[in-house]
Parts: sequence; C-alpha cells; structure tokens
Amino acid sequence: MTPPAPQQPHWLSRYATGYHTWRTITSHSGTSNGSRTLYKRPLGLAESGFNTDGVDYGGRADVNNTLQASVRCGGSSDPAAVRKHILLAWTCLRIAHPMLGARSYREDGVSGKRWFVVEQPGSVEEAIEMAGTGAERDSLVFVEDFYPGGVDGEDFYMHSQNAGRVIEPDRGLGRLFVLSTKRLPSSKNRGDGDDEDIKYRIHLLLITAHEIADGLSMYNWVSHLLRLLDTPTPHLIAQLSTHIVPSTLSSRLPPAQEDHFPPIPGNPARQRWFWAIVRILRHVRRPATSGFPNPLYNRSNPQTQTIQMPPKYPALLNYSPSFIPPLNTFITHTTLSPLATARLIALCRASKCSVGAGLFTLVGMSMMALYELDQPDIPLAERQPFVASFPVNPRPFIGYRDAESCMLIFSDDGVVLPFLPASLDVQGRFRLLVRSAHRQLGRFQKQSKQNGGSNGDENAIPPATRLLAHQYLNLLDMDAFKRPSHLHQRDQHSIHNPQGAYPAAPRGQATCGVSSVGDIRNLFPAENGVGTSMLGGPRARGGEFLVGSSTRVGGAHFSVSFDGNAVDRDLVGRWKGVIGALLEGEWHGYGEGKGVKGRL
Repeated sequence: MTPPAPQQPHWLSRYATGYHTWRTITSHSGTSNGSRTLYKRPLGLAESGFNTDGVDYGGRADVNNTLQASVRCGGSSDPAAVRKHILLAWTCLRIAHPMLGARSYREDGVSGKRWFVVEQPGSVEEAIEMAGTGAERDSLVFVEDFYPGGVDGEDFYMHSQNAGRVIEPDRGLGRLFVLSTKRLPSSKNRGDGDDEDIKYRIHLLLITAHEIADGLSMYNWVSHLLRLLDTPTPHLIAQLSTHIVPSTLSSRLPPAQEDHFPPIPGNPARQRWFWAIVRILRHVRRPATSGFPNPLYNRSNPQTQTIQMPPKYPALLNYSPSFIPPLNTFITHTTLSPLATARLIALCRASKCSVGAGLFTLVGMSMMALYELDQPDIPLAERQPFVASFPVNPRPFIGYRDAESCMLIFSDDGVVLPFLPASLDVQGRFRLLVRSAHRQLGRFQKQSKQNGGSNGDENAIPPATRLLAHQYLNLLDMDAFKRPSHLHQRDQHSIHNPQGAYPAAPRGQATCGVSSVGDIRNLFPAENGVGTSMLGGPRARGGEFLVGSSTRVGGAHFSVSFDGNAVDRDLVGRWKGVIGALLEGEWHGYGEGKGVKGRL
C-alpha cells in the first residue's frame, strides 16, 4: 500500500508559533563516553532562503571577509605558542557565538526540512578539538601548513570567492583561514621594566554561510575575535571553562526571527480578516517603482559564463568544473577623504538626517551622475529615479537587541530618490535627497510610538506588526522564488503560495543594493599607527552590485561586492572616482565661506 503523501504545512505555521524553538537531544555517537548533548532547531524562513543560495547555487551569498590587525597573540615569540593562542581565541569565539560552530543537515537526506545543530562540548579539551585543524573538523586552517612560502592574501581572497564553495554545511557553517602572522618590531611595556610588548600583524579570512551572519553580527564577531587575540592565553582557557557550561551555551543560542514576530491581536475571526486584508492589499497595491538601470553594467560585451580561476591553491580550494559558482564575484572598496567625510557629516547634521541616510544619498548621486553621462540624451522629464534595494533589520521590531545571528529581510519598495541632474548645486541636491532617504529609512529602523495600539483599542494592529506581517509574506514569496524549479517537488516542507488567485503586485527593479552598518570606529580603532582593516562581502547573485557602507577611523567607507559577469570592472573604477569626488572641491556654506558652487 502506498503511504499517503506528506501534508504541506499551513503557510502561517511559522509565524509567532514557536515552530523554530531550540531542542536539546542526546547523540550516542562521536564521543569517548558514547553520548553528546546537541541543540537543534529548524531553519527559519529568512535563514532558509540564504541556505538555498548556498546549497543550490554553489555558495551564492556566502560571506567572505578579510581582516588585518596588530594583536598580541599571547605575547610569545614561539610560533607554536602563537598558533595555540589563535586556536584558543577561535574556540572562545565559537563558544561565545554558537552559530559559528553550527552545522546544518536535512533530516531525511533529500526531502526533509533543514536543521541547525550545535554540539555541546564536554570539556575545554573537547571544545578545542571541535574548533581545531583536524581533517574531521577543519574549521581553522593555517595556510602555511599547505603553502609554506605563504600566499598573497588578496589573491587568495579572490580565489575563495570564485572557486567551489568553501563551506560544507554538514561539517560547519563557519571557517577561519590564517593567511599570515608576521611579528612586528618589539617595544617596551610602559612601567613593566624591560618586558617586551610582542605583537603580530595577522591576516585572516573568515568565511561563513549567510544564513548565520548579517553585517551587524559579522562586525560584532570580528571585533570580539580581535579582543580575544589580545587576551592573555591563561585568561582564554579560563573563559572556556566558564562558557562551555551547558546552561551558559544554550542561553546564547539565537532564535529564528519568525518566532518573535508579534502575534496578531484579537480573536481568531479577526486574525483571519487581518491576513485576508494583508494579502489583498499586496495584490491591489500600485506596482513598486523601478529605478534606472545600473550604469555600470557591461551592455556591450557581457560575460555569459563564469571565468574559471587557474587552480593556484588546489590544496585548500575546489576548482572542479562541477563546483564552480554560476558567476564571478569581485570586491572593491573606497574611502572618502577626511574632508569629504566631514562635509558629509555636516550636511547630514544640518539637514537633521542620519549619516546612514547620507551614505545612501551619496551612492544615489554617484549613480545618477554616471547614468546621466552614459545616456545624456534622455529628457529630464523622462528620467527614472534611483532605487536602492536594502535589507530591513528586524531586531528593533522583535525586541532582539544583540548583534547576533538575525537575518535581514529586503524591503518591498527600496529607497526611491528622484533623479537630479549634475547641473544643480551639489549641496542643494544632497540636502533634498538625504531628507527623502532619511524619511524612507526611518520607517524601518525603529518602532513607531504607536506600536502599542492607539486610542485605547487593544485590538488595534500596531505599525510594526503590519510591517512584519508583510515581510513574512515576502519571505514566503522569496522562499518559492529562490528554490530551483526541479527542487520544488523534492522539498516536502515547502509552503504553498498563500496569495492563491491574487498574486502580489510585482516588485520594481532596483538600480543597485545599499546597506549601512553605521559607525564602527569603536570596533576597529587605529592602534600604534597600524590600523585594523576589515574588507569583504557576500558572493553576488546575478546582476547584483551591493554597496555596504560604514563610518570608520579613516572616513566614510564603501565596500562593494558585484556580479563580475554583468558589471564592467573598468566602470566600477570610474564609479569610485565619482563618489569620492562628490563632496570635494570648492565649497560654500556651513562656516566655510561663500564660494563657487560645487559641481560634478
């Protein structure tokens, strides 16, 4: 007799139901005493989308970040002691932020839902072994073990983005490569006699699956890693002894955001009406505005196939043709001068807008300039606006304040800025556009004062609840959209489209993607004249040009990952020049005197 087909879950089964609660189980294999405590939970909807990117599209969206810093590494001159200290610091980081040590698997291998699993170490020694360099774990890699002559860090990074996927989910979702450790000239400790202050210039590459890390959590983790590398070795061992206690580790396991979405108030009938109205509103809403096409696209000679990297690091990277990603990802970055950064901040303050909105605005103005140069004959009245897709941080809406794993959800509409020609005053353009960007971003960055309801009506739907309800439906759409067509029948745990006969209005086309993590100067201060540098980004999806912005010690910074097959790398260099020059040159106003109006 043929067993009945498994019933698909209801589309609301994951909304504020506790569906993704962590569970404690006991495994009876893999340890000397025959058992081990494991924590596991299903991936949330947002996490599942990024998992699909990585598993079904050759590591797409995996996050690769390089870090260069000056740290003590235990203050020893013995190379073996330095390696041990790095291992201890990495172990402490994995215990403090458990998703770095997590793995994922499908419960029945093919059609089951995917779970996160975090193992509870039974001792300090076991925690170190789990984080170590053995063939079974391989989460920490000292590159010099494979290439004693060393590697070029930037070149290895580019290969890691364009070779086969580095992450193996069933073994681990985070890996750390130690590219080099170079001892710096010694100095004397102040007030400590003749003791040397031994430091190393360390170059690291941290790679994670995107389902465990967003920009905020990544910066938080890397900053913590730097502090650990500067911590004396005995203190690291003491930390491990404290943090591996089961009650301590389990308390740090991050929730799936969908479990913390606010429940819909009212009785079941009222709740059904709410969801019916939300779905109809998604159907009848005006189609989202499309932006002008990215002027950096290579329209004359686009690459249709991935440019395969030469097998330069075969001991560490997979160059097999069957594992090559579907497109090339390249990274670039640029930092505004101190003068331009100061002007940016002054303009934002004068406009009573956030610096994050100012960074969005600069990206928009730079794209408008290149769009105008690329297509000068389009009449102003026919110019499309600049539209930036951007990820919404759900933390403020669900009361989750930690900078830990919490996947971001892309907004329906993006930030829409009207096209303004370069013939207008730079400052005037900026002030007009930044106010618009600030207003639009403000809807998604903090809870409204009315979130608790209005006029004493306990059944009123708060704005944050309406926002997250729309975002939940967006997640269902994206889950279906991302999954390859031949896999829809495979995954018995996918959810039917809740829109039914009333499909959601189509999304508009964004010019590019923009995000901001804010001011990170307190995370990566300059030290002893040798600054800390963190660069990188995710593997790109088709056509993407993703601009990550922040404020650093050196100035306002933009780090970009882009589809190297669709985007012209020479034009990217031109874009860097344009965005860097926007706030340079002669200036007027805000105490700098009245001079010639700034032009592009």
